Amino acid sequence: MAATFRLLQGKAGNGAVALNVAETQRKLVVAGSVTEVLDAIAGHAGPLNGVAASTALRQLAVLHRGGSMRWARDPAYSVLQRELCRLLPKETGRVAATVLWAQATLRAADRRVTALACEVVCRAQLKPQEVSIAAWAVGTLSFEFPGFWPSVAVAADAAGLRLAANKFSSQNLSNLVWAVAAARALDPGPPGAAAALGPAAPARVSSVASAGSPQAGAGPGAQQLVAWVGDCVRGRPEEFSTRECANVLWALARVQHADEPAFRALGECSVPKLLDWPGRDLANAMWAFWAAQVEGGRQFVAAGEEALEASGFHRLDDQHLVAISGIMSRWRSARPAACAQLAVEARRRLAAPAEASEGAVRPGRAAHADPIGRVSAGRNAPAEAAQGCGSTRRHGGGGSPVTHGGVRAQPTGPGAVRRSPDTPWLSAYNVGSSVFHSTAKAARAEARAEVVRLGGALVAGVPGAEVGDLMDLVRGCAEVAAWSQEDHGG
Repeated sequence: MAATFRLLQGKAGNGAVALNVAETQRKLVVAGSVTEVLDAIAGHAGPLNGVAASTALRQLAVLHRGGSMRWARDPAYSVLQRELCRLLPKETGRVAATVLWAQATLRAADRRVTALACEVVCRAQLKPQEVSIAAWAVGTLSFEFPGFWPSVAVAADAAGLRLAANKFSSQNLSNLVWAVAAARALDPGPPGAAAALGPAAPARVSSVASAGSPQAGAGPGAQQLVAWVGDCVRGRPEEFSTRECANVLWALARVQHADEPAFRALGECSVPKLLDWPGRDLANAMWAFWAAQVEGGRQFVAAGEEALEASGFHRLDDQHLVAISGIMSRWRSARPAACAQLAVEARRRLAAPAEASEGAVRPGRAAHADPIGRVSAGRNAPAEAAQGCGSTRRHGGGGSPVTHGGVRAQPTGPGAVRRSPDTPWLSAYNVGSSVFHSTAKAARAEARAEVVRLGGALVAGVPGAEVGDLMDLVRGCAEVAAWSQEDHGG
């Protein structure tokens, strides 16, 4: 009798715990702020289950509005991290993918939690969206986990065979190939076409100790994954949105996977609609065709120049304005009107740096939307990934925009004007000198008057410029001086 009573008492206790978890889950789902999420965790009696813990972390990621994460010092957040470490080894791929997504969206990762989630992903049978979310998160975090990319490639292939490849949406495919490029899991080799120019990979989390280096041994799995995505893209190019198309093209070029059929399929579908493309997506796609050196690349870039010429270069942020001018100088095939408009736009930004671009994106990193779409529980993810700040520095004609950290060199000497590296004027001068150098190399006779005007505006601002910008100004002036030699046959 006593044993029966204890058994019934245990079952009743389990029921109370289940009710408690269900009530906590309800509070988490309806929470409207980070504070409410933390209060729900703190008020929970007993251990959480995997779904509740992953929901709590997901809600923190959705409700965090950027800026300081002081709330991460709250004891409730520490409790959540400990619970995740306890629960993850026995959880499903869906829970693990949700945890990875939340950490990538917060741009802050606990190394142990991330590693445990990666381990689950590597052995779980995943659905297409879960494969996509996990890859995107690890790519964003640039987190190293042995065997992750080969496992993702196998999981994607297995899910494609199990459910048919068309169950992978265009967004899923875009996320996968973007993640490989962002994580640099596929070593692009020595500096070449793709390494020479182009928007940098989207921002990665610097707090992860292992960030910033390619994953050892990830090459074959990453190559398999990229090739698999290319095969899927070829048969369904019309399904890709503007952003997805630009992300796929950028990623394929970034890892030097010159899949000509995929480029051709996406290009043929895109060209008739380029006039309606957002400026940054168009710039990324143009760079991809240039960097991959695929057949039809020149035609796509020419079509992109024509679209920008018709709609205006003001649509581009600073980094992409520099990238487009670099492409023009490298191929020396710029349309005269497009080249002239580039110079006019750079001069306008120099005159009014506070109104630099409609996107108001400061130079330094490529502008990429968070490609995750919806998380597993159906809540909308933030529309944009957090953008980094910095300054664009282009090395040589059409070189890659590079983010410089720390304080940049300031001019000294009589008459020198010391300006903060973060002033809009200095950023605008940086862009203007880069565009001047590039357009001076690419300009034909019809566009040279505007290029000279841009050079004059830059010369007027020499006292406040930095050394690197002055070098570009001198190179541009040398190109201008060479025009007369070309016009007179040497």
